[in-house]
Amino acid sequence: MAAPGVLDGNLALPTSTMKTSKTARSELFITTDYRGTIATQAGKNPAPGAREKLHAMGIDVPEDLPTGVVYGVVDLADIVRDHPSRWAVDDYWHWVFNNRRTLARPVPLLGKQSLFLAPDEVERAVMSQLP
Repeated sequence: MAAPGVLDGNLALPTSTMKTSKTARSELFITTDYRGTIATQAGKNPAPGAREKLHAMGIDVPEDLPTGVVYGVVDLADIVRDHPSRWAVDDYWHWVFNNRRTLARPVPLLGKQSLFLAPDEVERAVMSQLP
């Protein structure tokens, strides 16, 4: 099973959300027909104010979270306009995730916005940590 792409996390602090029950990600314009496993990446720089927003939601975010790494994989189950998740934003597309798996060893990767194909060596390093 090949990891088809990486979801960049610059819009939030996704390394913290892997430790919560986040089941949806809101996107204003980004959609895809793809459904299946994707890698999740912490962007090089967290979004301004993201830490404070998560703290306001009762989620403590450690100061030493890794950035610029793939930290896990999820299954993209669906992309819908409306979703009951507390993470959902009105009038956005919501990427619905299942089956979160956190990597024991984050894999360095400076990424891009949205979905993109990871280099082969990154894919191998990620896949070697999955059952």
